[in-house]
Amino acid sequence: MTLQSGDLPPTKIQGRRIDPIAAVLFALGVFLLLWISRLNFLRQDANWDLLNYHAYVPASLLDGTWFSDFHPAGIQTYLTPYQDFLQWPLVSGVPAPIATAVLVAIQVSLFVPLGLILQTTVPGLSRSKALAVGLIGVSGAMTITELGSTMGDIPPAVLVAWALYLLLSVLAGQAPRAERRAALAGVLVGAAVALKFTVAYLAPGLLAIAVVLMLAGKRRAAWVFIIVAPGVAILLYAPWAFVLQGQAGSPVFPLFNAIFQAPRYPAIDFHDSRFPVTSLADLASLPIRQASGTAATSELQFKDVRWVLAMVAVGFGLIVVAVRAFRTRARLRLGTRPARAGTDRVLVHLLRDLGALFWRPTLRGAP
Repeated sequence: MTLQSGDLPPTKIQGRRIDPIAAVLFALGVFLLLWISRLNFLRQDANWDLLNYHAYVPASLLDGTWFSDFHPAGIQTYLTPYQDFLQWPLVSGVPAPIATAVLVAIQVSLFVPLGLILQTTVPGLSRSKALAVGLIGVSGAMTITELGSTMGDIPPAVLVAWALYLLLSVLAGQAPRAERRAALAGVLVGAAVALKFTVAYLAPGLLAIAVVLMLAGKRRAAWVFIIVAPGVAILLYAPWAFVLQGQAGSPVFPLFNAIFQAPRYPAIDFHDSRFPVTSLADLASLPIRQASGTAATSELQFKDVRWVLAMVAVGFGLIVVAVRAFRTRARLRLGTRPARAGTDRVLVHLLRDLGALFWRPTLRGAP
């Protein structure tokens, strides 16, 4: 039997048509990622961080010499050496191209929760297009200097991104088991904090999401997340805290030494002099000072208006929610039925807009 061209079925994968736009976007994302990481496949990653503590810390801990040569490499663990230990087999015993491929695969997996977040917050966006755009997003500023390297910012970001997707899916009403998703989000955030302590700086934003969940009527899910996230972080950190307490006299050595008074160090409290906040007034005026360029946000001073814009966005969002709540009550008094899930939709879009402002710079964390 001879098949004619018209007899051929349309291109499908498992019964679904291929979206040409999504295919082009996905191909673009793959090309960008390969172009960015091409150099790391040619030679061993030898960045300063790898030489000074990504490899040094686990090697010295295994050799039993870390506590006799703690400073300066030791304080670069950002409280726990867990990530360094997880990467140590790749750094020490695997050929560089294979090690780089494994690291790239873990880091690039960030595109999956990014795509799901987009699909959740952008009405009408298909999953294939959302995932393709998420893949392009992984090739952005946050990852361009770290893809395929041992830098520890992206793996915790993967966990946090999954947690954000789970929380947003609960807020959008897509989760039939909201409490379970909130609990899993808490586990992921707690694990991210245990891997890299600077993820804890995301706490105000995550707490804000929990408050929004409460306002949207998801109180049980919000409380589950609020309890589980710090609980998991403390539970995972506890083994290392016991080691530090026994060896150095402080469960968070060498941080917060003005409080814990570890005998090996003078009574100083490690902090970054670039970001001086010594009072509530300094904290309240920080967004204004950053916008005017008089407070450092990074190594260099520059005008940073993100926090001011965020305050304006939050204020506008609260006004919109209040107005809609007032109208809903007025409709109930008149006996008319309010629009369904109107407040939830406003809150979801508010979170999306704030995420656009803060996503990359916030997850970037410390170097």
